Amino acid sequence: MTVVMHRILVVSESRITRRVVEMTFADQPVELVTALTGPAGLEVWDARGAAVVLADVAMDGLDGLALARHVQATAGPRPVAVLLMAGQHDVLDAAAVADADVRAVVRKPLDSLQLIDAVREVLRTARPPKPAPEVSAASEPAAAEATPLAPEPAPAAGDALAADAVVVAATAAVERLAPAAASAAADRLVREMAPALVEQVARLVVADFAERLVREEIARLRSAHVR
Repeated sequence: MTVVMHRILVVSESRITRRVVEMTFADQPVELVTALTGPAGLEVWDARGAAVVLADVAMDGLDGLALARHVQATAGPRPVAVLLMAGQHDVLDAAAVADADVRAVVRKPLDSLQLIDAVREVLRTARPPKPAPEVSAASEPAAAEATPLAPEPAPAAGDALAADAVVVAATAAVERLAPAAASAAADRLVREMAPALVEQVARLVVADFAERLVREEIARLRSAHVR
């Protein structure tokens, strides 16, 4: 029996978000393609298409809503579902979300199990009319019973569930921390949640904060020079 590999296009400027999504779907029968920016995501979509587009709301150059509008305008007869990832403080206009034909909005920090359920749900149901997309937070329970993404053996318990718990905890910590606490937090994560997966995520956390600090310092120096 042939297993259909659904392609998921993930568009996010955050390395942590991309890594969490990659680990979430690592054991799922899907083809995951990532893009680092909105324009890059648009190029991947135009070249390869996807069954699901999972994109950040806030991005430079081309944000998630603009990407969603382009996807739906060029999808033609292909079934495609766009899900947006939003921070806890991102404000979304319901009319704009409906106009972009967005199927759901999931809130960060991402919950791996609920993210899988959200993707399963949009893959198994037909695309709804534009005026009535469902906007939901990842923290809310799934409305419908989840079904497999494709024919697959029953997933092993243990390691997969432990990895999901670690990823969710690490991502939640990132959302709450100030830059000054990055190094200490990464060290604490490694000490308290020993698996190699956590160590990898912690390194990404530190790198992400370091990159952000460098960008802020460059912006400050440029501003001072202009004055």
